[in-house]
Amino acid sequence: MSQATVVFAWELGQGFGHVARLLPLAKALRGRGYRCVFAVCLHGMVADLLRAAGFEVRQVASSPLESAYRGQQMVSSYGDILELRGYGDAARLRAALRPWEQMLQQQRPRLLVADYAPTAQLAARGRCPVVAVGDWFSLPPHEAAVFPSFRPTAARIAEASLLSVVNAELAARGQPALTRLPQLLQAQGNFVVTLPELDCHGDARRHPAVGPLEALPAPVYRQHPTQDYFAYLGQEKAPTAKVLDFLAGSNLTGGIFLRAGAPDQVAHWRRRGLTIFTDPQDLPVRVAAARCVIHHGGLGTLQMVLALGRPQLFVPNHMEQKGNARAVGPLKIGVSMVSDGIFEAAHLGSAMDYLLGRESFASKAATLAEEIAGRDNQQGLTRVLSRIEKLCA
Repeated sequence: MSQATVVFAWELGQGFGHVARLLPLAKALRGRGYRCVFAVCLHGMVADLLRAAGFEVRQVASSPLESAYRGQQMVSSYGDILELRGYGDAARLRAALRPWEQMLQQQRPRLLVADYAPTAQLAARGRCPVVAVGDWFSLPPHEAAVFPSFRPTAARIAEASLLSVVNAELAARGQPALTRLPQLLQAQGNFVVTLPELDCHGDARRHPAVGPLEALPAPVYRQHPTQDYFAYLGQEKAPTAKVLDFLAGSNLTGGIFLRAGAPDQVAHWRRRGLTIFTDPQDLPVRVAAARCVIHHGGLGTLQMVLALGRPQLFVPNHMEQKGNARAVGPLKIGVSMVSDGIFEAAHLGSAMDYLLGRESFASKAATLAEEIAGRDNQQGLTRVLSRIEKLCA
């Protein structure tokens, strides 16, 4: 069996979603004899999760987010994110690339698998093949002339300024120039690994979403719920305190997984009568017991709850989560709060009354879950693994 090294790179974003998406690939390749190494910019619980699964972890130093061009303007495109990472300045881009290049030099992988890791992809050009996986936000269409806008009416960075810096770096390394900035994300294999319903850019891609890399859970909507809600929230997120304050003052019953919950905050909310979990929970079990699920709109949680078949209340913090909630809006399986925590407890109460008071949300969520369960939900993993092994041969 092959002993080739495959590096799994994750650079941007928060939470467990990106690593959780890579784990099924890594486990499958490890079972086929590959040495799988994770290179990530964040440690803590993510590193603990990876090590518990038996994988090597390498931390890659990450430059702080800052902007020489945009000041306090809102991020409006993937190009803006790249500019925040230093792509508008040759010295800053070189500094961002250096730790990834050092990691690649040390590991000498046969192939790099990248999830929301544009700098890792750039560092790998001319060194090893790349397979890029992601969702609508982290892997926008490389076929586009420019990156799609998150906020069509807002100002955005001029991509030509970033393209010239990237091309100067490529020229210094003897690599071909790009003609469009989105080509930065073009790899030897590009796969959107979500349910097709969740790809906001599906019409702009040459190849549609292949589906999740991990089998989705079976529907649980037939099980009689014994509580009103299950919530998965990040303590570090701005709207979380408002949600918890509302739940503590309501007559609703349920439990909350509070990610990154500080001990004093956990104790505070428990004193106010909330059931707080500080360790990741068995989501199918918790969702089966709840009439609805409250979360920030992260794609991993959203996708699982769609498969489980319960209505959802979204409390988005940023554009990616807001886009996820917007993508499922036409499905009529949930409601969304205004992003960035611009709401009050009364608004949450109205949203929960609306969500739980109309049978149509539960009915549509159940119908969609049955339809998802009838699909071939293993084709995504099969297709990505096939491409990786061809490139590694």
